[in-house]
Amino acid sequence: VYLTTPEPTNPLEHNNRAVELGMKGLWDASIREHQIALEGDPFNKMFERNLSGAELRYADVLASKKNYTAAIEHYRRALFADQNNGSADNNLDNCLARLGKNPNDVGYRLSLADGADGSGHYIDAVVEYRKCLKLSDSGATHYKLGRCMVRNKRVTEGYQELLDALRKSWSKDDPVLVDCLIFMGDTLKEFAYQA
Repeated sequence: VYLTTPEPTNPLEHNNRAVELGMKGLWDASIREHQIALEGDPFNKMFERNLSGAELRYADVLASKKNYTAAIEHYRRALFADQNNGSADNNLDNCLARLGKNPNDVGYRLSLADGADGSGHYIDAVVEYRKCLKLSDSGATHYKLGRCMVRNKRVTEGYQELLDALRKSWSKDDPVLVDCLIFMGDTLKEFAYQA
């Protein structure tokens, strides 16, 4: 394959190479280059959107071939990179519906999130917990989302979700509230140790 972009040596060049690879339909390579760009400049919103867009387009290709399971994985990655990617959110719901599931059933989405969380697939868990919050806002779900984000190295966003969890109504003896408080304390302790 003939490429016109120079051999990448910095995040912007990796991003540009990724865009070129995507235009040629080489989605695996494009996604890898977008990931390298984002790792080199992790707070670059354009790089996040570009990675999300590449994941979305690859997922669309997979869905058009009726490979819904693989498409779902890439739609989730698109939403993890950019939670505001509405097309990825809608297309993920459509794939779940094509598999005979109700994408608007909060119990079902919570079971997907809890399963992913329990098996250490935090990207999937984050996406599914976010969807659960759109369907039904609760302190327990904010806590679970925050915990997964912290475990996936998105500590600032995760800690904000933990704070949001505490702002919700809880019964005083709810064991999940206790877990939330303990996890917040442990997270702060880790920050103190690192400082």
